[in-house]
Amino acid sequence: MPAIASSAGDITVISDRPARSMSGYAVLVGGFVLLVLAAYLGWLSFGRTSAGGLLAIVIFLFCILVGKGLYILPPNYSAVMQLFGSYIGTDATTGLRWVNPLYTVKVSRRVQTMESARIKVNDLNGNPIEIAAAVIWRVRDAAKAVLQVENYGSFVQIQSETSVRKLASV
Repeated sequence: MPAIASSAGDITVISDRPARSMSGYAVLVGGFVLLVLAAYLGWLSFGRTSAGGLLAIVIFLFCILVGKGLYILPPNYSAVMQLFGSYIGTDATTGLRWVNPLYTVKVSRRVQTMESARIKVNDLNGNPIEIAAAVIWRVRDAAKAVLQVENYGSFVQIQSETSVRKLASV
């Protein structure tokens, strides 16, 4: 199911949609049990050529792969999930979570501040003035922030400076 909300020319607009993740605690305990099993099988096959040693290596590699899918989401953060370029969804459930290890990109939804540089502009009458602004912003739609804009922090900075210029000339 595509995540397309609307399409304007060549631009595809994507919005947040919920993604599924599972509690990371069960995965953490299961991974620990598997690591103990891998260590036990490795110890049993130490110095011998057996299938137990190969199985221990496979279990250990599997645990590393599964461990890569564990992540902690603090309050006011989201995880945007993509798989090979396709948008899967956005998870905003706080705590220890687990998803496919190839999925996540974290995005802060906290309120952020930015002070624009002092710029010289002309007001409506043509008089030169120096103006700056303090901008308070936060990400509302994590999918749009990650997938629609190359660098959303830089985007906010450029848009705020443009707005300050426009405001000064009105």
